[in-house]
Amino acid sequence: MEFHRIKGLFLAVLIALAFWACSPVAAPSGPEDLWAELSGDNIILHCGYTAGAEEIEILCKSPSRSGFDFLDLRRAGNSSGAFTIFGSSLALFDGAAGTYAFQIRGRNISGPGDASSAVDIQWPRAGVQPPDNPPAVPSGTITAVSAWDYVYLGFDPVDLRALTSYLVYFDTSANPTTLWKECTLQYDAGDYYIRIPKNEFTLGSTYYFNVKAKNPHGESASSTDASVAVNAFTVTPGAPSANSNYVSIAYAYTPAGFPGPVSFDVLWGTSPSPTGALPQIGGRRTGPGAGVIEIPVNYLAVAPGTILYFQIRPHPGNETPVYSSDINVTLP
Repeated sequence: MEFHRIKGLFLAVLIALAFWACSPVAAPSGPEDLWAELSGDNIILHCGYTAGAEEIEILCKSPSRSGFDFLDLRRAGNSSGAFTIFGSSLALFDGAAGTYAFQIRGRNISGPGDASSAVDIQWPRAGVQPPDNPPAVPSGTITAVSAWDYVYLGFDPVDLRALTSYLVYFDTSANPTTLWKECTLQYDAGDYYIRIPKNEFTLGSTYYFNVKAKNPHGESASSTDASVAVNAFTVTPGAPSANSNYVSIAYAYTPAGFPGPVSFDVLWGTSPSPTGALPQIGGRRTGPGAGVIEIPVNYLAVAPGTILYFQIRPHPGNETPVYSSDINVTLP
């Protein structure tokens, strides 16, 4: 009896160590070669590869702040990239003329990685002034897309040179008048957008949006409306595959052109409708609207030939998705 008790304790320690030591995702590496340039009233940050990053945090120290504070969050790429910081963002962040310092760092399921070294730049550029009149009405097509964790509102900027911000309105009926907040456009991969957390909405309802541009001289009239059904986000898992090291679950999601989830909750067991919960698992993107989850076999501690059942969902953020239907695989 004593032998079996010691053996059980030993196995429990081994399983705990496996959970601790075999995390599938490491924190991102520090960004390389950060430098900055002025472009009109905006600042463009350039950096090299940030291994393992799903998102990029931009940190800023302004003339009125003694330390670095969070400024913005951007999607990470797999190669060197450029991130535009609009003058309107800096005006809301601080607004004082002088030296602005920036750092960036990658973030994934394991949290933030090391920050880059700081780069300094003078802002604003001498001679660049906002216009003397209120801004024009945002024109063209206003788009609204319900994606993972956010609704993305896309439109062309009124004036990149001006210190222009945007007032975002939404409601469940046309011509909305309920103000969400004043904010600035983000720019990523050729698109300008504002993202609104999905916990601001009732899922399953259709919402209407419009925007006004604003600068120090006043506000524009409202843009045309955009509308979208704000629905719960889902991922569709494929049939799992397994080898002696990992169980791999490929998944797909829509809309494919927008960021997907970076971590997942996984239920598992040896019978249908599994209830065993694994630690949060990182997802790895494999292409637009597609990715894969890799679960270390030593997390499961089952014999070869066992049929394993899984259900997956994105780890809750600004919304709480439901779990998928059962999928199963036989462990080789």
